[in-house]
Amino acid sequence: MFSTAPELRSRLPEKVEIIYLDANHSYSNAAQDIALSDQLLADNGLLLLDDVGPSVSPRLDPEGRGGVRQALLDFAKHRPDLHVMFMEPPMWFNPCGLGIVCKQSVGHSRHGLGNLFGWLRS
Repeated sequence: MFSTAPELRSRLPEKVEIIYLDANHSYSNAAQDIALSDQLLADNGLLLLDDVGPSVSPRLDPEGRGGVRQALLDFAKHRPDLHVMFMEPPMWFNPCGLGIVCKQSVGHSRHGLGNLFGWLRS
């Protein structure tokens, strides 16, 4: 089902724990999809995004604004509850890359994936 489908919200539970986003590659469409996913994602839920590789994402964006990767970085920039990690070469063999976002509720201790993300980035 497309994120623009009017019946999307009525077909989903109130909040979902995992969303896999592999959609249009333009920055503006990705930004809309990410914002919608954020509204649907439960606390401690995971958002997985395809085509976020540092060289692939800008190349796939017909708008020339950096594509899915830049839309995600811009959205998460001022959100301390969103922990973003990119799986990309050489750690990830597919050059398209995979973005993983954990949405932790503000005020929770930083356990679980938040700590894992911090460890992987260090």
